[in-house]
Amino acid sequence: MRYVLFYLRKVLMVAGAVAAGFVLAPRIGIWQTLLAFAVVAAVAVAVGGYLLKTSAVSQITWRNRVAGFLAPWGWTFANGKLGRAMIASWVVWVLLGTCGALLMSRAASSIGLSPNMVASSASSSPTVVTVLLALAWIVDGGALLYFFSTLAKNFSIRSRPALSIMKVMALCIAILLASVALFLNGHPYAALAFAGGPPLAVALIFGLFMTVILCAGKNVRWN
Repeated sequence: MRYVLFYLRKVLMVAGAVAAGFVLAPRIGIWQTLLAFAVVAAVAVAVGGYLLKTSAVSQITWRNRVAGFLAPWGWTFANGKLGRAMIASWVVWVLLGTCGALLMSRAASSIGLSPNMVASSASSSPTVVTVLLALAWIVDGGALLYFFSTLAKNFSIRSRPALSIMKVMALCIAILLASVALFLNGHPYAALAFAGGPPLAVALIFGLFMTVILCAGKNVRWN
């Protein structure tokens, strides 16, 4: 149950950050939204880092719990270094806000309205495509962070496994950039195919493999 609550908290924080970018963009503008996210995230992360730095060792207090909400990202690959985790948390917060702002911008143009008009329009609710695209971007970004953390924790930068991981990371970055470019140029379905196709294919292959293992694994000799 503890792990369920942990991941549920992560999901809610991601959804909240994307929603904040989605709501703020039509009211104050996209660039102002990104600037606001950068400043607020920097303050939040700085406060979280200060709370952790001044908290007692080997004791869980309110400082640790509050810092867990302010700077929740990057600890997997921080390797015990507070500064590295703070930078990662700031980057993730800003990227999530950017995701929400971009989705609002495209949703506004897709229905022929300016972002400022969308704020007061009832028809400005996100479509299924934009919601799925946001989820796909989050999944791709999470995969990129996972590969980066694996690389930072377990491998030397010049080792052969590290080079393989960096190739996968480069592919993830290319997929995200291509998807964002397609989305901004008015091709949301192609953007969704680029961002959501690879993780969906991986999930289907893994699900098929697990189905075969569960259904036929008892009767198959693996040696």
